[in-house]
Amino acid sequence: MIRPKTIGVLLAAGESNRYGSANKLDQELWGCTLLGRSKILLDSTQIDLKIMVTSGLEKMRPKSLDDFHDDEDWVILHNYSPENGIQHSKDLAVNWMNLNLDPSCQQRNPEVLFLLADMPLVSKSDLMKILCLKGVVVSRLESSVGPPIKLPFFMCSSVLNKKSLLINDYSVFEIFDRSIDIDTPEDLVRVQKLPPVVGDN
Repeated sequence: MIRPKTIGVLLAAGESNRYGSANKLDQELWGCTLLGRSKILLDSTQIDLKIMVTSGLEKMRPKSLDDFHDDEDWVILHNYSPENGIQHSKDLAVNWMNLNLDPSCQQRNPEVLFLLADMPLVSKSDLMKILCLKGVVVSRLESSVGPPIKLPFFMCSSVLNKKSLLINDYSVFEIFDRSIDIDTPEDLVRVQKLPPVVGDN
């Protein structure tokens, strides 16, 4: 069984209704697709186990997913009910970890990092800072909080609901403000005007 100290979960199964007919994860930014950039970002970070949850529906699956197929460092999970929202993808990842992580690894309570695949302004430096902090870490965009989220394995099932993070008094050790995600073509155009965020900045 698997005994990682750190786990990265890339959430890439959304319906992207606000983006239109094109799959936003296949859109290019700074010479790479959004999904490909997320892969490069996590590959460059000190994470022992990398999991991606993508759509199980072929018509919604990004073409850039091909970059992952020959990479043994990644576990690919399929969400066949993307209409149930991001929480369902998180649940799939947590259920997989419960079934596949070595019991001794679960006892050591590894850190689990959740990242959206459409967040090109998150850098390697951001993720490294998050991983170095203790306890629950969330990111802030204006008045709301969300991914990247890092938390101990044993807290995954109880904390992952976004509303819980807002309502309950969990310890938040650090808040980052670069968690802009791409929801619409206008978002992509806006980010294209910004300086590139490279993997090791």
